Amino acid sequence: MAFGLVQVGTTARRTFTIVVPSGCRLEWTLVITGNSADVISIDRPATSTISPPNSVETINVVFTPRSAGSYSGTFVVQAAFVASDGGGGNLLSGTAPWSGEGTQAAFGRAVLSTDPVLDFGTVAAGTSVTKQLAVRNTGSAPLTVDRVQTNTGCGVRLPYPRDLAPGSSEFITYICTIPLGMMTGTTIITSNASNSLVTVQLTGRGQ
Repeated sequence: MAFGLVQVGTTARRTFTIVVPSGCRLEWTLVITGNSADVISIDRPATSTISPPNSVETINVVFTPRSAGSYSGTFVVQAAFVASDGGGGNLLSGTAPWSGEGTQAAFGRAVLSTDPVLDFGTVAAGTSVTKQLAVRNTGSAPLTVDRVQTNTGCGVRLPYPRDLAPGSSEFITYICTIPLGMMTGTTIITSNASNSLVTVQLTGRGQ
C-alpha cells in the first residue's frame, strides 16, 4: 500500500479489504509494524475481531507524516477460520507492505503591490511637499523592503530593512522640493519579493 508524497501535517487515506468465505467465521488481528508506525492509524483497534461468514471487512488506513522523510512498514493480519459448527479452524497469516513519504509544505512567496504613480500635485515652485506611498505585501510569505532609491533628489523616510507580514501594509514617506515646471522621476523599491524591483513614477509641477 503506497501513500506517495504527503505534506507534513496532512493525511492520505487508503483502504484494503478482508473477505470471509461462507461456512466459517474469521477471528483476526491486525498489527502494524515499521519505522514510526504511529504515523499510521486505522478505523478499528489492532485487536482481535470476529467477522461473520460471507462478509467483507473494509479497513480504512490513514497516513499522517509528522516530519519530512520516508516511512515504511508492514500490515500483519493473523487469522483463524472457525467452522460454523464451532470446530477448530486453520491458522494463517498475511502481510502487506506500506510506504509513504512526508514532504515539507511548499514555501509561499512575497509580492509587493503599490500604486504606479505618486503625484505631488501643483504647488508654488520651491515648496517642500511630503507625500506617502503605501506598499502592501499581497503574497503568502514575509516581505522585506531592503532599499528605497529616487533619482529626483527627494528625501525618503523609511527605516529599512523593513519587514511586512503577508497581508500587511507600510508607508514610505517622500519629501520633495518641487522645482519650477514639471518634475518627473522615479523611485525604485528593492525587496525580497518575487517582483524584487518595483518602479514608481514621481510627478509634480512647480509654478
